[in-house]
Amino acid sequence: MKRLLAAGLLWAVCAGVAACGSPSPTPITPTPQPTVLDLTGSWSGAASDSSGPGTMTWTLTRTSTGASGPATTRTPQGTVVLTGTVTLELSGTSGSWTMTVPAGGVSVAPECTVTVSGAFSVSPATSPTSISGTYSGTGSCTAPFTSGTVTLTKQ
Repeated sequence: MKRLLAAGLLWAVCAGVAACGSPSPTPITPTPQPTVLDLTGSWSGAASDSSGPGTMTWTLTRTSTGASGPATTRTPQGTVVLTGTVTLELSGTSGSWTMTVPAGGVSVAPECTVTVSGAFSVSPATSPTSISGTYSGTGSCTAPFTSGTVTLTKQ
């Protein structure tokens, strides 16, 4: 009986010491995710490449990695050339962009598809009002175009 009592007492003392000596759990603080700049809105401006000058218009909605939305290119006279979807991947104030034009989106050749891709930067950094970039593109039944530049202003 004495052994049982001694073992029980020893267990209680050890449990008490372990509870008193153990550190309190440290709360886990989540690491904040970097905020992607909000480019939501309508953007329009000059674009020019090896196929000639024109304009681009992007209507963007914020995504977790940048922005996306409908995009249109026009001739200087205002004739729609391409209609598709643009996706921007943003890291800080710069990133990459891709415009995908499905069949039916090329006004002069509805059976064609086009992919335009490039790099861009936004300014100013805190509340962007300008997107500037470069691009090139290929089409399923059009000649590739190169040396593209684009400068869009938030409308």
